[in-house]
Amino acid sequence: MTEYNAKIQEIEGRLSAAEAELRALKAGDNNDLPEPPHKRLYLENNQTYFYVDEKSEVSDAVWLSDLFDLGAYKIGNVFAAENAAKFAAERLTVLAEMREWAGKWNDPYRIIYIDGRVEPETVFVGRCISYGEIRFATEADAKNCIKAVGEDRLKKYYFGIPEDRGCCTSER
Repeated sequence: MTEYNAKIQEIEGRLSAAEAELRALKAGDNNDLPEPPHKRLYLENNQTYFYVDEKSEVSDAVWLSDLFDLGAYKIGNVFAAENAAKFAAERLTVLAEMREWAGKWNDPYRIIYIDGRVEPETVFVGRCISYGEIRFATEADAKNCIKAVGEDRLKKYYFGIPEDRGCCTSER
């Protein structure tokens, strides 16, 4: 029985150590985690910020570090400028419209931006690879999505292509 008790104590010790490590990670005590190069905006108390509200409209608020502010921060819904919040709202609208045409994550078509055009592309589906793009079951679904959402809106809000494209495309 002593071997059995020793094994229980060993496992309980490892469990206790794992729980302590988990608490330290959750508390942010672990300095081994990398720092992102582009941290999200975090405001001081009483600073004004903009967010997309439940009606898809842009509103402003004063940062109080309360549950509302922290919830908006957690999902990336805190913007220093009104135009950034408007962009985010329109991007969410475009993504919602695209999902009406979308299929499963591993369907054989996606929409690409190439040489200034937005067009469907067949994806090699022999391997289960996804780069996080929205996929479509048929080429017709992808084309209809382009028509319904609009090329300009897809370029701006899905692909993130700035309106001033400079030297990066054939469109000048």
